[in-house]
Amino acid sequence: SLDFTGVLRFVFIILYGHTFATRALERGIPPKVVQSYLGHSTIDVTMNIYTHVTAELEREEIKKIANQF
Repeated sequence: SLDFTGVLRFVFIILYGHTFATRALERGIPPKVVQSYLGHSTIDVTMNIYTHVTAELEREEIKKIANQF
């Protein structure tokens, strides 16, 4: 069983993984490379659980669309 410190360490590692995956993909690192870094068995875990769309990314992507018109 984990003590309090062990639980905090586990939570920190999970949160860091989410942040790392999101930021790496925002910076253009290919999803399969991020999957490898995090040690996930499938790309689905990396893309559907560990990555998140940030407001910053949404703004950047909508600008790309707006610049087409």
